Amino acid sequence: GVVPAANLGTGTASSSTVLYGDGTFKAEPGGALSLLSTTTISSPVAAVELTTVFSANTTYNNFKVVANNMLPSSAGTNFRIQFYNAAGAAITSSTYSQMGFDAYAETGDAGFSAYAHRDRAYFTLEGSSDNTAQNTSSFLVDAYDPHTNGVNKWFDVTARVDYNVNATFYGTFSPGVEDSAVTLNGIKIYMSSGNIAAGVIQVYGY
Repeated sequence: GVVPAANLGTGTASSSTVLYGDGTFKAEPGGALSLLSTTTISSPVAAVELTTVFSANTTYNNFKVVANNMLPSSAGTNFRIQFYNAAGAAITSSTYSQMGFDAYAETGDAGFSAYAHRDRAYFTLEGSSDNTAQNTSSFLVDAYDPHTNGVNKWFDVTARVDYNVNATFYGTFSPGVEDSAVTLNGIKIYMSSGNIAAGVIQVYGY
């Protein structure tokens, strides 16, 4: 049979409480990542447009956007990122700046470089991506407090980009800033040319 929740412990049993070892129902502990959305790309799209994923989840100050097994329709292109403002429009002005560290390894060679880009209309992932099924790319975007108006918005990107020329793959870490100092409602992911053919994008709040 089913044991009534009231017989398990004191306090109120609900979807937002858990039973602790002392026999009481208490609020679910904080600090864990909460999955907010999942987008599965199974046919080519020009962009993944998560226009309100930040503004619809103001409980969370920070967000992780995890892109797994991303595959462009065309080889030799770059993944790009833009943010949406409170009006729901993609920010396309020259307000994106980034620096980064890029390492690569390929058959018979390897290398390391640093780079910086100022006042672009987008953030870019260094390293050209492949479009064969086994050579996918994955990356993580950490967006810090996109809600507060009047301050610049900081973010970090960690990426692994696969390109099947000389069996090359790139590893990148790139801090960046969007300096229009407006509230950011969401994020857009697209290619420098062509479509995104496949991949899974999940957004977590914390």
